[in-house]
Amino acid sequence: MRELPKCRLYELYVEEFYTYQDLARYFKCSTETIRLNIERHSIPKRARGQSLLTKCKLSERDLTQLLPKLYWEDKLSIFQIAEEFK
Repeated sequence: MRELPKCRLYELYVEEFYTYQDLARYFKCSTETIRLNIERHSIPKRARGQSLLTKCKLSERDLTQLLPKLYWEDKLSIFQIAEEFK
């Protein structure tokens, strides 16, 4: 396993909310390498979907109300909704 720099990994994952896929692209490695480095460096893992909530500064309750509205009422596709949250 390739060892990644703890400080940069922490900064991108915890402070900038990069996903495992984003990190793998950034470091040019696999998501498994990312997972192993996060465990090795004892970086706290986020719950699934937590990065979206944090990026958007929404509570889980607010997000669960917003997504159906965007899809059903505003008639946005899943792709369009994803683009809104980039």
